[in-house]
Amino acid sequence: MDKINSKSNPIRIEKKLDLLNDFKPTKYNDWKEQVIKDLKGSDFNETLKTLTYEQLELQPIYTKKDLIDLKLTDTDSTLELFYSAPKSSETSIGNWEIAQSINTDEAGKFHRLLNFGLQNGQSAIIIDEVINKFGANSNLEYLLADTSLDTASLNIFCGESIKNILPRLEILLEKQKLLLKDIRGGIFASPIAGSIKHGRLNSDFDKLFEELYSESNSLFQKNKKLRTILVDASLYSNAGSNAVQDLAFSIASGSEYIFRLLNLGGDANQIASQISFKFGVGSFYFMEIAKLRAARILWSKILKEYGADIKNRSMHIFAQTAYYNLTTRDIHNNILRGTTEAFSAIIGGANVIDVTPFDAHISEANEFSLHLSRNIQNILKEESHLDKVVDAAGGSYFIENLTEELCRKAWKLFQEVESNGGIIECLKSNFIQNSIEKVNNARINDFKTNKSILVGVNKFVNEKEVDKSEVGYGCNSADATQEEKAYDFIPIACKRAARQIEINK
Repeated sequence: MDKINSKSNPIRIEKKLDLLNDFKPTKYNDWKEQVIKDLKGSDFNETLKTLTYEQLELQPIYTKKDLIDLKLTDTDSTLELFYSAPKSSETSIGNWEIAQSINTDEAGKFHRLLNFGLQNGQSAIIIDEVINKFGANSNLEYLLADTSLDTASLNIFCGESIKNILPRLEILLEKQKLLLKDIRGGIFASPIAGSIKHGRLNSDFDKLFEELYSESNSLFQKNKKLRTILVDASLYSNAGSNAVQDLAFSIASGSEYIFRLLNLGGDANQIASQISFKFGVGSFYFMEIAKLRAARILWSKILKEYGADIKNRSMHIFAQTAYYNLTTRDIHNNILRGTTEAFSAIIGGANVIDVTPFDAHISEANEFSLHLSRNIQNILKEESHLDKVVDAAGGSYFIENLTEELCRKAWKLFQEVESNGGIIECLKSNFIQNSIEKVNNARINDFKTNKSILVGVNKFVNEKEVDKSEVGYGCNSADATQEEKAYDFIPIACKRAARQIEINK
């Protein structure tokens, strides 16, 4: 052995490490006893246990014993769901696609920014409600000129219907000498999300599902990999919901789609293969990881009940970092928020990730902020190699336990929604809106009282900073000028938590 001499205390370092003897395991009771001493009279439960907005009590430490009684996560192995999940690339296990929403009303600007992104790391195209944004006669040939539709996935969020967009897409593909079977991604309709955002049911709501059934079948015959149905759970998180609500209301929406399409003669396996979910990812790092993992488990259980085969029970997830957390004060902190939220989405197992630009609420899409957002993902992929690991959180005592708890509470809330007539009836009664607003109010109150921290807004504030005007890009919601009496129910509007604090500064 080597010897390091010291006049007072010679240190001897063994050549061979013996970790089992050098680091004796600490029993929980011994640890707790020492912590209570260190608290010097403060209450252990009050000080170290945390009650979340999901009404979950987080313990200060988790051990292997906390995994013993887990039931839901054992029934449908999370790891199995990750392995069976549809991947955008076959180059590595656990890979995800880098997407970017480009929020602009100028078709030329959209085209320029899209092609610049595709040349610099972006691998998934997102056109969000193109019919509404660029007019009924949107020229897809111009918007997607010079793009590699045979390499980058194409995802068009069409609003309530995909009927008008498919013929234009086929014309574009013909001019690019491609066939519909050559592209991947999705041409998405979201009748339920459209109702949620605008606070009213389309007068032909039932016909929208008949149309969706017809168009989905037609598309499936031409390209079985293209998806046609989007469940948009980001509407809830950007209104201030908690993770349990995100999960319960999203799977309730997914269940509604399956139920209606089955009644029209659909096949459970085909329908399951054509549904994607979009989740907003917030700032509670571990909760958001557990949320996406729990979503896969819950959706697998729903599909099992509808008779879908195991190979079709995996969930395809779009993840978008939260608009809700953006601040106008000390605005570059939004870059850090976006980074941790993207990290949660990756570890949670998202298939496609869209990092919201740090200035999305005060500026139209621009090259600089899109570049920063895109590079957050490029660095996490190319330098951190997070695309090389499947279910990196698997086995974590804390996250496995949190995943289980979210599953239990979300399933209970889902059952409550179903017992009250399903997602549509619960929207009509404003049950969903009122429950989300209750959580949002609690969040806002915590920010106002400094119980929760928003750096640059209620903590470490730069008093010399000039407030910036908010233009409202980057978050689709109901028209605030519309009279309330015109609504069939209260729309679920996109919010920013910091706004109510910033306007009072």
